[in-house]
Amino acid sequence: MLLVTDGLVEARSPDGVFYPFVSRLRHHFADHPAPGPADVINFLNTDLPRHTHTLHDDVPMLAIAPHGAI
Repeated sequence: MLLVTDGLVEARSPDGVFYPFVSRLRHHFADHPAPGPADVINFLNTDLPRHTHTLHDDVPMLAIAPHGAI
């Protein structure tokens, strides 16, 4: 489960394109086993700044997995 705030959902590139986090996650992890929570957070912490260049809001994220799923 991934919980995010509007800081991630409304993040935009310099030309105004919203960050497509769901499609970016699917694309990045498509050919791999299910990622763990740290994998998801690490990817978003790297990929989001590449898209936005500058963040204008806080972006708290919480990723959790069911017990025994990792």
